[in-house]
Amino acid sequence: MTEIVFDPDEIGPLYGEEPPFPDAEPAGGLHAQRADAFLAEEIPDPRWLALDILPERAIGFIGGAPKVLKSWLALDLAVAVAAGGLFCGRFLCHEPRTALVYQLESSRVAYQRRVRQVVARQGGAPDGLYIVSNEPVLFEDRVGIRRLEVTLERIRPDLLVIDPLAAMTTGDENSAQEMGAIVRQLRAWRDTFGCAIAVVHHTNKGAGGVGAGVRSGLKLRGSSAFYAAAEWALWVDRPDDAAPRIEVRVEQKEAEPRKPFAVEFIEAGAELRVVADEISVMVKDDEIVEAIVARKRRATSQELASDLGMSERTVRNRMATLLAQRRVYREEGSGRGRKPLVYVVTSTAQAAPRLVT
Repeated sequence: MTEIVFDPDEIGPLYGEEPPFPDAEPAGGLHAQRADAFLAEEIPDPRWLALDILPERAIGFIGGAPKVLKSWLALDLAVAVAAGGLFCGRFLCHEPRTALVYQLESSRVAYQRRVRQVVARQGGAPDGLYIVSNEPVLFEDRVGIRRLEVTLERIRPDLLVIDPLAAMTTGDENSAQEMGAIVRQLRAWRDTFGCAIAVVHHTNKGAGGVGAGVRSGLKLRGSSAFYAAAEWALWVDRPDDAAPRIEVRVEQKEAEPRKPFAVEFIEAGAELRVVADEISVMVKDDEIVEAIVARKRRATSQELASDLGMSERTVRNRMATLLAQRRVYREEGSGRGRKPLVYVVTSTAQAAPRLVT
């Protein structure tokens, strides 16, 4: 019987991978550790690049509808990180770090004007702030991506800002496979270069912001792969287009998120400034039902608390009315022991078996 030898360097090109260089080392195994060795490894906890907003080495999104100052927020965050200043005049960046902004949103002259206005509040451009403006690169173009990786290797930024995501892909945003490839690339940059990443991206048309409907990454335009990858996020809404005020909801994967806050844009100095450190958000019963439907008609109390900016206790209290009205059902057996409470919205008027009011 002929022995079959699996050589990943030969098999890889059959699946579209680039062939190895002639002098490349044969592919080795993964770095497998005994559990006790892994537990003994000293892995430092990530610090905040911007207190309560941006953790180190984390992928995040700044999401919202058009014209809600997402790009201004992204630039203000990059400048604050590079200068060791205050993001939105409120959130401390403990020390100067390095930030790279890759922007395709505005023309070079318009963006130069914007950067000049923002850095003026820091006494000039911080040494650690780098800008790549209007040099198109697509995630689907390996040559362009390699150029960007060379830049990341040279600068080694603590923060990479991509503004906007849509300008960097020709793929189908609704394709989990195509957008999943972009997510894997973002994770590779995070792990290889040790940087946090802020991706500016639009929400779906008609999706509300901090004060309406499902208020989480489920509103992000395109595949849910983006929301699944988010380790932090700023969800932005502008309640009144005529007023220079936005409302921002913070989401954190590994930390307790702070309360939503309000920011005013002061046009004279092109300054973003927190004007309400905490704002109350009223959630309607219809919005709770919509949040469950958005999660394919089944959601835990913890997921709803995250999506709607509510505590789990508040979710359970609000659910009592919806359960009594038979607008929502509880999955039988959920909430017992360590099982989370699971709420279900049925697609018909008749509740399915294993659901209780």
